[in-house]
Amino acid sequence: LALDHAKGKGIEVKEEIRKAKDKYGRGSLHIAAEGGSLVICKYLIETLKLDVDPKDAK
Repeated sequence: LALDHAKGKGIEVKEEIRKAKDKYGRGSLHIAAEGGSLVICKYLIETLKLDVDPKDAK
């Protein structure tokens, strides 16, 4: 999601991952958690310092 969004724009990919949202307002952490990707969740929280209580569009 975020990598496709950042492709060809010369934008820092980490920042795009932080900002990326799907059509329901879910961010990278929501999507990784929903998919059961513990390694990705850990990376997003520990390395990118994403909010552990993000709000979606609901």
